[in-house]
Amino acid sequence: MSTFISGLREEIQANVCALCSTTLEEAFEKAERMEQKHKALKMVEKQHELKVKLSKCLWGEQQVYYLGHIISTSGIATDLGKIACMMELSTPKNPKELREFLGLTGYYKQFATDYEKIAAPLTPVLRKDKFIWSEKAIIAFEALKTAMTVDPVLALLDFTK
Repeated sequence: MSTFISGLREEIQANVCALCSTTLEEAFEKAERMEQKHKALKMVEKQHELKVKLSKCLWGEQQVYYLGHIISTSGIATDLGKIACMMELSTPKNPKELREFLGLTGYYKQFATDYEKIAAPLTPVLRKDKFIWSEKAIIAFEALKTAMTVDPVLALLDFTK
């Protein structure tokens, strides 16, 4: 998604159209009514050979759910439903269950401080023949669950810097 947005911004900035001076956001700010916004979008879409499915577009939303993340004006946050599922998980009984847990937490690792350090004691436990649930593994498992509950909001990328 960020690649699409940055590409769109580059296209618009490189080929300044009559309705927008530098960015798509400016085009929407200049448009006073939804009709004009729709025309502006169609113009940019046609000029830059983009495809936009309006039925999948949301207008004027304060936050959007996208691929397990909540994107809002304040940044990107984790989906609290997924975090609640992580907290309810019981201690893994085999390498497959541990792998599933690490996969779920790994998807949100950018939200947890020192994820790799916390998860490091769980990696040796993943071996098929040597699944031994030690005290270190229990502590790491619980610490990882706790680290996932802290809900930081990641700042949105500013492509102009």
